[in-house]
Amino acid sequence: MMLAIIEEDYGRKLTHLVMDMCVHGKKRNADTRQKASIATTINSRNGRLIRIVHRMQENTGEPLSFDELTCLEGISKRPMERLFKRHPGVGPSQHYISIRLDYGRSLVFETDMSVTEISVACGFSSSSDFLKSYKKRFGVCQSADM
Repeated sequence: MMLAIIEEDYGRKLTHLVMDMCVHGKKRNADTRQKASIATTINSRNGRLIRIVHRMQENTGEPLSFDELTCLEGISKRPMERLFKRHPGVGPSQHYISIRLDYGRSLVFETDMSVTEISVACGFSSSSDFLKSYKKRFGVCQSADM
């Protein structure tokens, strides 16, 4: 049904791209987790925290600032920091970077985008910043994953 809507609104070419992206071209590594719901990922059913993480996931290319996140959710900085420390176990900035890097890794495995394109799509200011963060998080650089 969703593919029919995409084709109706955006055409056959985009529909085929979406279909291709939904088929995994490579098998996941044993250490790569299957995508789960936000509540499962952060181990919390706190609605406010789930909404904040959802906003983060929706804004990977142009990351929202800490101030924008607090303003959009109507929460001050300190309570937001406590929410993150309590449930995901890391601060909001670290969690946001993890979301962006996970998205980047999926782009590495599922597309033929260049490192520069992936860096931009994940909201990094440069390819070198992306590669350094990627290597720190996953223990390998992007070229080893391809």
